[in-house]
Amino acid sequence: MKLELDDDVTDAIVLATLKEHMKYAKATIKTLKKKKNLQPYQQQDLGYNVHLLEAMEVVNKYFGGDLR
Repeated sequence: MKLELDDDVTDAIVLATLKEHMKYAKATIKTLKKKKNLQPYQQQDLGYNVHLLEAMEVVNKYFGGDLR
């Protein structure tokens, strides 16, 4: 079986998946920022998620997503 999807469908799939990942990253950032005295691995996780979210926002913009 061969499944073919046009560009609009694949873009919509990528955008929907990306929005879910962005929501998860934002929640993780919010949770870590609320904590006091983060462990070194938590500080690393926070920095990683901040940079990851920034990159995902760029990709989201490329695919025509609305960040509002």
